[in-house]
Amino acid sequence: RQWAAEVWRVLRDDGTFWLNIADSYAGSSKGAGGTYELSTKQNSNKGSNYQKYGEKIKFDFGNLKPKDMCLIPQRLALALQADGWYVRSDIIWAKPNPMPESVNDRPSKSYEHVLLLAKSERYYYDADAVREGEQVYTRKAGGYNGRDGNNASRFAGKGGFGDSDVTTVGRNLRDVWTIATHAFSGSHYATFPPALVERCIKAGSKPGDIVFDPFAGSGTTAMVARQLGRRSVGCDLSYAYLHDIARPRLSLDALDDWNAGAGKDADTSVEGLPLFEEKQ
Repeated sequence: RQWAAEVWRVLRDDGTFWLNIADSYAGSSKGAGGTYELSTKQNSNKGSNYQKYGEKIKFDFGNLKPKDMCLIPQRLALALQADGWYVRSDIIWAKPNPMPESVNDRPSKSYEHVLLLAKSERYYYDADAVREGEQVYTRKAGGYNGRDGNNASRFAGKGGFGDSDVTTVGRNLRDVWTIATHAFSGSHYATFPPALVERCIKAGSKPGDIVFDPFAGSGTTAMVARQLGRRSVGCDLSYAYLHDIARPRLSLDALDDWNAGAGKDADTSVEGLPLFEEKQ
């Protein structure tokens, strides 16, 4: 909640906050016993390691019983709501290729949550930028006349959709998004797919806006923001993520080299550097 308060501080009054959060289960806190070595990717996830090299960490689960689902997304949403955030949508990110789980007493997890939060009742949201499909929909003044253009399904009453007819291509974005996870070769355990980020950025910002990611990690948000014509700012607790993964991925090392004069001898081309494109 403390870091969410900082997001509130820097967010525009008409801005939105898109928060991806997954759930977990309460354990016995007894650990597996013994010591073990971690792979590079596992070692990057130090926050979730309750035991490493023989050092056991005990957790207080409160009134949660072992094997209880923690309901973290719901608890977080209620806490942020109490802090003043408007919880506008609880989006389900359904994964057609989820990580396998070795469980036989419950269904395997195949989804995460994306909370859409806002600071005020009115905020920027571009519904047309994220419409689904190519079906033509017509909204009549004072009601909805169906997708076939007749009045058979028009709702009674005046002002349901304003005072003029509106025709759009594609239906309004639903709150269940089926998006496959995206393979990533770097040493980061929780990269989300660019397609997930793209929807949030398209709906919540205009070209030229600034997108802020307080958990920049491997730089996926910044990369997608750039591709969509937005500017981006990111931070992360892990220097290794930012220096070893995000900067090379965003070509920032190449830009530093160019600014330092690495290309000033005979070739001053900026082709291949971020934000530049060589003119023909």
